[in-house]
Amino acid sequence: MLSRNRLRALTSAVAACLLLAACGGGNDSSTPPAIPIDGTWAASHQPVGSSLVLTLGTRIGVDTPDTLVVNGSGTYALEAGPSGTLTAYGSYRKTDLALQLTYDSGTTVTFAGSVNGATQIAAKLTYPNGSSLDTTFLKQ
Repeated sequence: MLSRNRLRALTSAVAACLLLAACGGGNDSSTPPAIPIDGTWAASHQPVGSSLVLTLGTRIGVDTPDTLVVNGSGTYALEAGPSGTLTAYGSYRKTDLALQLTYDSGTTVTFAGSVNGATQIAAKLTYPNGSSLDTTFLKQ
């Protein structure tokens, strides 16, 4: 059986461990991403007559200082097809950029990107039918 003093010490140690774990252990994980992505980005290597351009802005999340909230807009054109506008919403953490692109037609496309530097984002666009496209976005 634990004495009252040992029980208090054990309870205090457990509480301190839980508090430390909840705070992230004192590491620097609360730092927002170092590479800014605010600005205009265009998909490269598009077929003739096609384009996808995004203008993104970021802000620090209220409860997640290590993750930026991303909002944006853009334009698209399909070869011999429709063109129009879209909105973008998502998050940016470390080098991971996750967006939902909502086209003016109502179609939603998932954007999973990796920020490779100040001028390049490697992205995978996944469409509602399950097809996907790997592309690179370049800062304009």
